[in-house]
Amino acid sequence: MRTLATCLLIYAAASLLHHIHNAEYLAEYPNLPAWLTPAKVYLVWTAEAVLGLVGYLLLRSGYRRAGLEVAAAAALFLSALMALKAKTPG
Repeated sequence: MRTLATCLLIYAAASLLHHIHNAEYLAEYPNLPAWLTPAKVYLVWTAEAVLGLVGYLLLRSGYRRAGLEVAAAAALFLSALMALKAKTPG
């Protein structure tokens, strides 16, 4: 479990850096929807981080299936956002 926690912390830090970059340079990305703001980028990271933390805590508490389901939901959430970016015109 310690290795998983370490990996999750490293991923969370890398993901945060990625989202900070995206939020700060949002205006330079072409063809993104007008409703997408830096605040919403940070909100997305927060949602991903919370889902990851909940999944980890469930796994650590012995709720393996529920923890994996939450992890899968986080992955689907992320892939849905990536699909949104891919479907923007241009």
